[in-house]
Amino acid sequence: MPNGRTKKRWRKALIYAVGLPQREQLYAEEAQYMERQRKQGTSQAGFPPINITNVMPAQPPKASTPCSVPAMPESTGLLSRDRSAQLEILGLRDIAVKRYSDWQCSQVGDEALKMEYRKAWEVTLADGLDLEQVYNDQDAGFYIEKGVKRGIARRFVSDIVTWVKGQGY
Repeated sequence: MPNGRTKKRWRKALIYAVGLPQREQLYAEEAQYMERQRKQGTSQAGFPPINITNVMPAQPPKASTPCSVPAMPESTGLLSRDRSAQLEILGLRDIAVKRYSDWQCSQVGDEALKMEYRKAWEVTLADGLDLEQVYNDQDAGFYIEKGVKRGIARRFVSDIVTWVKGQGY
């Protein structure tokens, strides 16, 4: 049985070798053959093509806040308990804040950045906060409002677990 290429060559040769009425019939057969080949190329095994339309769910409109950093939502009591259960800091709370601030300072070389971490430490103690409260609140906006640079505020709030794990508690 001849393959597709041989069949195609044979048909073309036959088209030119026969008279006009047979030639028209062969042209029609060739057109049907080409149409079948084209259809087979787009869908395998005779199955119709599958059209997929992805639709994303509607997003609720975002409320704009005057603060340049989006405030974190207040955590529920259940979430706070879950977070504080993960976070166990031994020793005096104010000393832990100081040690955490010192660790943050050790992560940077620039004196201006170290001063910002010290400012975050002072703001924390001035408001009577400890590391568990800062961790549960996850509110970098609080520090930014108090004059701490945004990147420092975000690190001060988010790196607490990393520091606790490094302390071996």
